[in-house]
Amino acid sequence: MSIAGNFSQLQRQLYLLGYSQQLPEEGVPLVSTLLKDMQASLDRVKELEDANLKLEREERTSRAGSEKYKSELHALRTENNSMRTEVLNYTRELDALRRDARGEAYKTAKAQDDLKLENMRIRAEHAETRRRLDECQKRLEARISEQDPGGRIPQIVTNRQPLAFARNTGAPVSPQPAIVDLVDLSSR
Repeated sequence: MSIAGNFSQLQRQLYLLGYSQQLPEEGVPLVSTLLKDMQASLDRVKELEDANLKLEREERTSRAGSEKYKSELHALRTENNSMRTEVLNYTRELDALRRDARGEAYKTAKAQDDLKLENMRIRAEHAETRRRLDECQKRLEARISEQDPGGRIPQIVTNRQPLAFARNTGAPVSPQPAIVDLVDLSSR
């Protein structure tokens, strides 16, 4: 291009950019270089503005996603806290049930021990009663033999059986009724 064409084109570009002052011909190379630099700068500014707008859109999108994740995180934390509370409540209930079960086991063991002691007492009492009955029978037999030296009073066989105890419960089982141990038949 010629200098005159270049000059008129440069003058028009300056006019479009809002510069209405007259350009001297000797300043054309400088103004042309400055105009190219300014145009490159404006293009770069436009690119940066576009990039900035894109970043702002991405930031808004990420904020919206972040808010979504924050609300999901909050919901998950709330659910986690309620589950922890539920687990703690179940643990407390389980501990209470265990305490109750231990208490019941203790009571049952104590009741069994009491039953064993009572059973031992009844057996000892039975043994003592049996011993006294045997002594009484021996005394009666001795007295009968003193009173009836010839054996005129017959003796009836006794039907005494030892006191039996049930195997499952340990409680005494009622014996069958005994026939009278001694019968005085002399009066008949």
